[in-house]
Amino acid sequence: MSEAHEDRCEAQTASRESRRFALGVTAVTPCATYSQHTYSLGADPLNGVSLTLPPEVLEAIAERAAEILAGRQPVASGYLDVDGAAEFLACPKSRIYALVSADRIPHEKDGSRLLFDRDELRAYVVNGGAKRP
Repeated sequence: MSEAHEDRCEAQTASRESRRFALGVTAVTPCATYSQHTYSLGADPLNGVSLTLPPEVLEAIAERAAEILAGRQPVASGYLDVDGAAEFLACPKSRIYALVSADRIPHEKDGSRLLFDRDELRAYVVNGGAKRP
């Protein structure tokens, strides 16, 4: 195998490492034909399944798997209390109370409880946060 091919394979391996982890690929063995590699799936490459695939096929599989996994991750939404808002914004609770008092942060009241919508807080930060009047 040529040195240029080995270098190209190493570069491709580095760029695909995170996607391979999601698929459980534990070993990659270049084959002699330059166009295909053998990928071992499972915890133990010797007892797992071996597939010989062109790199572009593995890339397509990895991209689709990443899309599926991204869709399954729960998206946190809903309301936060003062503690949750302070953690979300990485600031002390006293700052949250001060912003509410000055009506400079989006919030709702449920009786005496202060509630903060995650999406509104995210938009608040994106739009510049608490700008001084």
